[in-house]
Order: sequence, then structure tokens, then C-alpha cells
Amino acid sequence: MALSFKRNLDPVFFPRRLEVGLRPLGYGDREAVQRWLSDPYITQLTFVVTGPDSSPSIPFSAAASDNYLNMLISDQSRRTFAIEVNDRHVGNVGLKEYGTGNAYSEFFVEIGEAEYRGKGVGKAAIAALMDHALEVLGLSEVRLEVLEFNSVAIHVYEQLGFIKTHRTGWHYDRKGQYWQVWGMTLSKERWALAKNQPLLPANVMIKPILT
Repeated sequence: MALSFKRNLDPVFFPRRLEVGLRPLGYGDREAVQRWLSDPYITQLTFVVTGPDSSPSIPFSAAASDNYLNMLISDQSRRTFAIEVNDRHVGNVGLKEYGTGNAYSEFFVEIGEAEYRGKGVGKAAIAALMDHALEVLGLSEVRLEVLEFNSVAIHVYEQLGFIKTHRTGWHYDRKGQYWQVWGMTLSKERWALAKNQPLLPANVMIKPILT
């Protein structure tokens, strides 16, 4: 049974049905994670680094990818889920700084398979995670950091109820340029309002989270 979120209905064109589900990330997902971390699109938009001394290796080596996967799975302050579309693993989403006595958590998302970007999959995965975090886990707020040039992601976050709250620092890219990093937050109250608005394309359904 799919979770109930209002969808934007298009009476003329209905693309193929995309069923988006979340399940715990596991070591069996190693090959996909390693492949995605070799894609500059993912590393440039996902990993915020403050300066040249902490700049990540792009693409990630196999060992660095394995270390990243191990952190996502074994770090007790994280809850990481694989995003599946029609049972295909296409990305990851999760919470960090969770279970540390805070009433809030940070979240991250990455869509590794390029063909599933821009189709509402990321938005559906985030919506499922926000409902889980704010309604099931009882958090009062979810936070994120986003690079100022990532306008597509910022637009999605704002549609889901996130608001910009502060500037958190600077991102140093491979070309030696600094970019502003924005902090955004979503409260439980704002999520209750956002989830009652049309959020998803008509062909996108969200399945219950497997925990």
C-alpha cells in the first residue's frame, strides 16, 4: 500500500508508473555506491568542502567509496536508506546527527542513476523520509545544507516546506572558486502544511518504508 501524498494530476499525459520505496542501505549495495561516487555530478553537488586542504578526491577511489559506504551503514548517528524505483536501486537518502539527544536531524539525498533525475523520484524519497522523521521518529525539525548554485534542489526543498535560515559557510570547488552554502530547515508544523499540497507527479507513488 502506497503512502498518501497529493499528486499533480495531468489529464492528458500519464508517463509510466514509478513506485518509489526506501529500504535500509546494505553492504550488498557496494557496486552501485562505488559507481555513483565516480560521477563528478554527485560529488560536486553532494560533498561540501571548506577549502583545498579538505577537498575530496574526485572521482572517489574504490577504498574511499568503501569507507563512505561503511560510514553510512555503521555510524550509529545515521539512518541511511536505499532509494528504489520499481525495485531498482537508484540513489540514497538519510538522516545524520540522529539519536544524539537532539530534537532535530540533518538529511542528505543523492540520485545516482541519471535517468531518474528530474522525474519526481528525489522529491518522493525526501517526502517519505520527512514523514518518517517528523511523524514516526518524532523529530521536531529536519535541517540540510545546499550549495547556492544548486537551484534545482533548492526549488524542490522549498516545495517540500524547507526555508532558508542562514548561511553556513563556503564551498571550495575543483576550480578554486568559493560558493556560498545555505542552511535550510523544515519544522514539523511546516511539513504538515506542505504534505497537504500537490507534491508529486501523477505517475509517482510512494511505498511504505521498510525498516
